[in-house]
Amino acid sequence: MKAALIDELRTLLGANTFRIFCQKFGGRRVFVPKAAGANHPLTEALGVDAARVMCREFNGLTFDVPMSQHLRALIERDLRDGHKTGVIAQRYFRTRRSIRYIRATLDQLPPIDPKQGSLF
Repeated sequence: MKAALIDELRTLLGANTFRIFCQKFGGRRVFVPKAAGANHPLTEALGVDAARVMCREFNGLTFDVPMSQHLRALIERDLRDGHKTGVIAQRYFRTRRSIRYIRATLDQLPPIDPKQGSLF
């Protein structure tokens, strides 16, 4: 997601709901429908009002939501500790594919710098 879109989402949803959005959907691709019913993941995660706002403003768009540094650090720790991909994916509500990607890049990327800025 581009910085302008992140700022727009944060403004539309409010800081707390935006944080929840990133926690629930970070590291995943999210499609925003024209309308989200009561059982839709957006509605369940953000509530009816926020889901309605997202659908009104972004209907038909797909977002690649960035993974928070904290979540990635937890996943990397579990990978280094030898936990299985499926177990980690279940624990953090991610796809096995995203965990495999992190595993593949684990030794290629420098560790996350704790001084690096955050989405929040």
